[in-house]
Amino acid sequence: PRVGLGECGLDKSGEWSKTFDLQLHAFRRQIGIAVALRRPLSVHCVRCASQLYNEIKSVAGRVPVLLHGWSGSAEMTHTFAQLDHVYFSLNLTLLNRKSRSKSTKTVRAVPADRLVLESDGPDGRLRSLDDWHAWFREVDPDAEDGGSFVEESLLMDAVRRGSHSSILLMAHAVGAAVGLAPNVVLAQSTATIERIFG
Repeated sequence: PRVGLGECGLDKSGEWSKTFDLQLHAFRRQIGIAVALRRPLSVHCVRCASQLYNEIKSVAGRVPVLLHGWSGSAEMTHTFAQLDHVYFSLNLTLLNRKSRSKSTKTVRAVPADRLVLESDGPDGRLRSLDDWHAWFREVDPDAEDGGSFVEESLLMDAVRRGSHSSILLMAHAVGAAVGLAPNVVLAQSTATIERIFG
């Protein structure tokens, strides 16, 4: 009774762009199923945020929508946040971007009561330890050695395969960006998950 529908969604990257019409047809059917069964919808979106926005705004007040692995711009985050049934799920791949200032702005644009942390292992992993330390230098340039407070074994695990430790690491990364302790970020994420999945 509490299971969600998904991950489903839309993807215009690379070869997937050729199947977009078919994806759109399937996604609309999946939205219909989620609404009929009153199930939360976990959504994948790559390079088609405006189309996704148009599709999910119609389910406002009927089912929650969780944007899986969200990495959209801060502006698009603000746009989606206007829909009060939309939630944002973040993982470590956000830290791998070349433009860390863009990623930082995205994290700061997510409303605290709509934030979810995800592992998405093995995909949602760090590319390298350099990305981890660069993230902390971006969010707090005055810090001596950003992120050195996390055990090296946790970091290496997140680089090698992604795992449950990724959620803890993401709590540290998000917390540093928004000025909250990691345990507060974890508590917010847990409360949001409970709200989405009942």
